[in-house]
Amino acid sequence: MNERKYNTTPIHALAGPRTLGAVRVWILSVWLAKLLAEPFARLAVLPSYTFRPPGVLAMIPDSFWNVLLNESALLAIQWTTIVLLVIAIIGMRGARAALVVATALLFIYQGIVRGYGGHINHAELPLLFATVVLIGFPCFDAFALHKPHTRPTTPLAAYQVPLWTMMLVLCLSYTFVGCSRLLRGGLEVFGPESVPYWSIHAAFFQRHWELGGGLWLYDYPQLWPWLGRVFLVVTLFEIASPLALVSHTFRKVWLVAMLVMHVATLLLLNIFFVENICLMIVMTDLGRWIEPKRWIVPGQWRVGVPTPATAIVLTDA
Repeated sequence: MNERKYNTTPIHALAGPRTLGAVRVWILSVWLAKLLAEPFARLAVLPSYTFRPPGVLAMIPDSFWNVLLNESALLAIQWTTIVLLVIAIIGMRGARAALVVATALLFIYQGIVRGYGGHINHAELPLLFATVVLIGFPCFDAFALHKPHTRPTTPLAAYQVPLWTMMLVLCLSYTFVGCSRLLRGGLEVFGPESVPYWSIHAAFFQRHWELGGGLWLYDYPQLWPWLGRVFLVVTLFEIASPLALVSHTFRKVWLVAMLVMHVATLLLLNIFFVENICLMIVMTDLGRWIEPKRWIVPGQWRVGVPTPATAIVLTDA
């Protein structure tokens, strides 16, 4: 397919079972890595009265949380989720049920982490919502040990809609943050002293990555006005994120801008949205590279060889 034709083709127009299957493996593997790396059970040493379930989880009775907020229960949640994620990643028999239960446990896991934090960090939310999206679509039709019995033809939309939905979720997460920053802080938030102030605050209070924050900025005050302007440009890119859904050119620029922004926040503010970076895989036309040469009937994925009169030939070339 030549580049000119590709530029007029909507993203994920070539997506099929392999694309959605690969995204399933990737997203669930990110969760698996997080659960294996985080000392989740250590939250049990914190006083129970400091726990405040966030959002709709506050509707769950306190007695439910009291049962969970001990080391044994937290370990059980962590390792049960790990086992279920492994089953869903490799696509064993019963993988869809494992995905459903694992997703429910991920909600509880994220609710407990945020309930102790006193601050609703949105880093994992797009990844969590993307996991929910997987449940309703045929994500086990490829890259799975046990493939479900599907009909000979499956609508292409069944593989493309979840990818578009994940893109929308990720883009809106940036848009909401950018709009909130602009509406709550106004143009003053982009002043020359804002980024240096946040950097020194991060050096003492955001110690997760232990990079020291941007203390070095105080030796270069001539950079401060430029940081404010760059911060404004980044915020405008965040607000305009939904344009990446429809424009190939804007999406390429947006990806570079967001990746640079995340690296900058890591170096200056000790904040790193690694989950968002991992989810950016859905912002690439993955199907163009991993789907095999195939025959496609318009609107359907054809298993077998369709009649030449009704088929469209698409190749990876």
